[in-house]
Amino acid sequence: MNLLKIQFQTPENIHAPFSRAIEILFEQEKNSLLMDFSLEYLYRETISLEEIEEEGFSKNDNLVWKGEVPQNWLNEIHFIKEKTIFSNKKEIEEDEEFYLVEFEKKSFYPKNLELISYFIEEVMQAVFEKLELESKLKISLVKNSKEGVSKIELECSFFERNAILVANKLGNESSKILAWQQSKSFLSEIFDGEFLEEGCDLKLPTREGIFINLGTENWYQKDKTWRATRPVRFLKDL
Repeated sequence: MNLLKIQFQTPENIHAPFSRAIEILFEQEKNSLLMDFSLEYLYRETISLEEIEEEGFSKNDNLVWKGEVPQNWLNEIHFIKEKTIFSNKKEIEEDEEFYLVEFEKKSFYPKNLELISYFIEEVMQAVFEKLELESKLKISLVKNSKEGVSKIELECSFFERNAILVANKLGNESSKILAWQQSKSFLSEIFDGEFLEEGCDLKLPTREGIFINLGTENWYQKDKTWRATRPVRFLKDL
């Protein structure tokens, strides 16, 4: 049984090698939840391979994956179906993205594009993770103080839709699994902030302060190279 289908295409004025189309289908089969994902880059025959590679792409970046996903994806599927707002839109402008949502024998262009766009990004990240094209998202928060070092590490799995949080406060370690909604909330608190590469550290500093690492070599210091715009709840655990 088809539960949800989403189609997306970049605007007509986005040319190769960036133009792309995405299709996502969720199906329920007995006790299994299946996802069918495809990513196709468009109009690449109109430019040379050299031009494609100059933009950081390769000869074939298309991607197709079909397989079983954890049952907790159902929560998000139901949420998308409940919150997606019907639109009577029949035509789009050249600079508009194309979306088509289909469920319960209805097919339409949605009004709340931000919700659908974010879900598409989550699905893509989950597929990249499953195919080991990208690693799980890892975030480290460290507080250096006169009392010692406290650390929080968060590993997020977009495919499993959960996160493992390990906290070590002055030598006392604890861990817990966060539900995906908790993880998303935490990530939004962090990524809504501003990160300044100029002046950031390339290794964990020993000076006093609170520092964050987003899985790269860069360490950002709170209120200096990391300017949080919202309270980050887990900072209180440092």
